[in-house]
Amino acid sequence: MLLTSWLKKHGIEAEALTVAGPLTLGIEAGTLPSLHQALPRLGHEVARARRYERPLSIALIATDDPQAPSLVTLMLAALVRESVRDTDIVAYAPSLALCIVGLPEARQAGARTAMQRVQALCLERLMLAVRSGVAEFPSAGWTLEELIKQAEVDAMRDATLPALTAPSTPPLTATPDLVRTDV
Repeated sequence: MLLTSWLKKHGIEAEALTVAGPLTLGIEAGTLPSLHQALPRLGHEVARARRYERPLSIALIATDDPQAPSLVTLMLAALVRESVRDTDIVAYAPSLALCIVGLPEARQAGARTAMQRVQALCLERLMLAVRSGVAEFPSAGWTLEELIKQAEVDAMRDATLPALTAPSTPPLTATPDLVRTDV
């Protein structure tokens, strides 16, 4: 009931969520851990990156609506899990309406490219606008907590700059180049 009211509020038909094909949720296989369940594994990856001086990026993907139902967050996490590498760690936090992705052996540029791909898929398949933020070890922080905080700051920056990524609208006034003189 909560999901259908949220969908109606945002003008989305319930059937639209499956138009682009079925979405494998993977809950039964245990491939989508909650953030609480994934914290030890994410911490292990940070320790491994520190020990062996390897790249690691932490990405955060969040809906623009913090009141989104937990099922929407679960579907977002399933889509993220489907679109990233098998070695990446995807965890979801339904109470926060976000997903955290650990990207071992990925630098910030590669992680940003992956998150842009996820954002495009969310718009296409879920009709859901999401924002993302990325933090790279060690430049953004040495601990998992620092990396998550920096990814959150980056995601907030992403949310405050929508005009840079949105297509520009045509000007309301005519410019000299657009005025026909042969009329």
